[in-house]
Amino acid sequence: MAYEYFYGRESEKFMFYRIPKLLFQIDELKKLPIEAKVLYGMLLDRVGLSAENGWIDDKGRIFIIYTVADAAKALGCSLKKTVGIIKELEEIGLVEKKRRGMGKPNLIYVKNFLNEMSEMQLRNSKNYNSGSVDPAIQELSYLQPNNTKKTNTEMNKTDNEQSLQIRQAGSEERELYKDIIMENIGYERLVAEYPVRYELIGMIVDLMV
Repeated sequence: MAYEYFYGRESEKFMFYRIPKLLFQIDELKKLPIEAKVLYGMLLDRVGLSAENGWIDDKGRIFIIYTVADAAKALGCSLKKTVGIIKELEEIGLVEKKRRGMGKPNLIYVKNFLNEMSEMQLRNSKNYNSGSVDPAIQELSYLQPNNTKKTNTEMNKTDNEQSLQIRQAGSEERELYKDIIMENIGYERLVAEYPVRYELIGMIVDLMV
């Protein structure tokens, strides 16, 4: 298909997702996959809508409701890949999910990283200008690691980490199936048509999952 060129100020007709430039400039964030950065921009757009609709919790924090199925459709990705993209945002701290149970979709908090980055830059600047070196750091540099064998504490820590990973994987898989089921049964339409049966519909979703 042959699209037209832009003339004059025609580009202003478009609506845009806002993807912060800092996601491509800050070392801690530029390692994120491009799909995660795009999704963060989409979620920021939803934050604006939530603010307009008054979706604010009792602590004054704005939340959004955006299922994995919605995100997969918007990104043009599979559900499995979308779960991984969301996990990337969670692990780096840009997104926090709050599970509600009873078949209700998760609440999603999109995190504002600007304040944290400003504080980090300020701390780095102070450390650089001080010209001093923490003696504890010098001490640590002389310590030799014990490479002969693992202690019981280390083995227990490894076992606990593996167990946690297994539980997290199971939880993510459950959330994936839950989103698929809710989309297939038309959950939002059912709740809108039968608000009195809200809790019953949620219980049915949980049973199906």
